[in-house]
Amino acid sequence: NALPMYRHRRPGNSFWTFYTHYHRTVCSFWVEQHFTGTVLAQAKTIYTKLPSYPSVARDLAFFMERQAEHADILEAIMNADSLVESAELFDVYEGGQAPSGKKSVAYHVVYRSVQKTLDAKLAEDAHNRVIEALKKQFGIEIRK
Repeated sequence: NALPMYRHRRPGNSFWTFYTHYHRTVCSFWVEQHFTGTVLAQAKTIYTKLPSYPSVARDLAFFMERQAEHADILEAIMNADSLVESAELFDVYEGGQAPSGKKSVAYHVVYRSVQKTLDAKLAEDAHNRVIEALKKQFGIEIRK
């Protein structure tokens, strides 16, 4: 499988994030701009088959400790269930309505099976496993 790769730019260098679905790991790093050009010039293009079955997306919003790291949360989400295809942070809020010492975050989580179409129950079960893993590892509190 090809590794989904995301590039975030800032002056003089780029931040790359790789997600591996086989081992469910996340790797992120900064690279200098001249190195990026060398890597891209030598990179091979890998084509992957389009998914045979549709995905199911759910948003997950919760309070967590302010010092918790995004990479740790993302890794926990990706490792919580084999149906998790991707997760993307789309909101962070500190202050106001957030309890003291906590921040509010929201992730868009995509679930997909490579074997069949997910029904609502399978998707909800996978989503609940993600929530339970986050509660166990980080003591999150689901936003209401």
